[in-house]
Amino acid sequence: MVSKRSLAAKAKKERIQAQNASYYIKNKDKIRKRQNEQYVPRAKELASPRTTKKREKQREYNKTFSAKKDSKEEEKQAKRAKHAESKKKSRKKKNRTKEQKKDSDKAGSPFHNRMQLSRAHAKLKKALPTTPAKGKQVLRKFLTSEEAMKSPRRSSLIDEGVLTSKKTRERAE
Repeated sequence: MVSKRSLAAKAKKERIQAQNASYYIKNKDKIRKRQNEQYVPRAKELASPRTTKKREKQREYNKTFSAKKDSKEEEKQAKRAKHAESKKKSRKKKNRTKEQKKDSDKAGSPFHNRMQLSRAHAKLKKALPTTPAKGKQVLRKFLTSEEAMKSPRRSSLIDEGVLTSKKTRERAE
């Protein structure tokens, strides 16, 4: 059901549209003349100084932006080069450690991996006496045995000062 208000509003709209249409038809020429007088095409020479300032600012911004962009690209390239150098260094270090491991394996290391070494240390700690003096005596006896003389680790222990070789003992006496 349509209300009286909505019917009245529709009727009013139609009346106004009809009046506007009749007015436009009667005064068509006058309206067009006014519109033509109001419309003045802008020429490039007549552009306001504000628009040119905007354009100049935009151009300056574009120049500085491109300069910043170039400097950022250079920084990125420098970082990439630095990263590549660090990769090369780390690869060299890895190769060195691999070579050292191969050399130690050739020398006859009794342990093939770290777990074996840690197990041996744990067993040694359990087997050694708890007092430092007794522990030193046991280690000296072991390291002066014939098996220990053949060990490649013995030379490193002598260099560190943990063991003394026959020559150093003779010199000391």
